[in-house]
Amino acid sequence: MDRWCKTRQSVSQTVTRRSEAFACKIVWKVTNASANASPLPFRVKRAWRLKAESDVQRVWQQGRAFAHPLVILRVRANGLNQSRATFVAGKKLGNAVTRNRAKRHLREALRPRFLEIPKGYDFVLIARSNIAQAPFTEIVQAVEQVLQRAQLLP
Repeated sequence: MDRWCKTRQSVSQTVTRRSEAFACKIVWKVTNASANASPLPFRVKRAWRLKAESDVQRVWQQGRAFAHPLVILRVRANGLNQSRATFVAGKKLGNAVTRNRAKRHLREALRPRFLEIPKGYDFVLIARSNIAQAPFTEIVQAVEQVLQRAQLLP
């Protein structure tokens, strides 16, 4: 039992053992989550997210497409001073857990390279069905390959 849990026990004698154990577990999870945080200094900001359906449709219809067995990249210039991205996983991919995992992997694969991409582009990264079985390192390589083919990375 750590120090925080002991002090809490002394302050409130009415705390049951079960709720105290739960509080200790929460503190432990928060501490470990911050210890295992990504070493990269930034998160994907809200301004970098392509959210409006009309913007996504514009990229889908007017953008250039670059394919890889794991991912498809659609790119279109947006005329803004920032680049934006969105991540798509269709129902063919699997259940919601599988689709969300694929989108998280795509987001994390793009994040370290996002600042290297020239400003003024909208991206739609589409997960293909093979991505569900692919290891994360292959997903990172696939995203980098399609970005290089689109001439957005050196």
